[in-house]
Amino acid sequence: LASVRHCDIVARYGGEEFIVLLPETARNSARTMITRLVESVAAFAFPGEDVFPSGRLTVSAGVAALPQDARTAEDLIACADSALYAAKAAGKNVAIIYDTETCERAKTP
Repeated sequence: LASVRHCDIVARYGGEEFIVLLPETARNSARTMITRLVESVAAFAFPGEDVFPSGRLTVSAGVAALPQDARTAEDLIACADSALYAAKAAGKNVAIIYDTETCERAKTP
């Protein structure tokens, strides 16, 4: 959280999910910031992570933006969630920016 700006919001969204709101941030800048977060978590040695299934704590992230991807808060969350599932399908420990093609493929079993 050291790199969170005064206008950013980080909150637990449910279970093992967190939301990072980056107001006043362009879509590609948001992806860069979240990719750095994913890389920082991967590089950090967390105490006890050796008992995790993969032996490491990983982060999968979905990135979506207003107004490019959605027009309402509910749609924004749906787009970010779609991108999150695409990130998990891509092998985890990655940030995926929302786009309809990638995210629709991730929903298909």
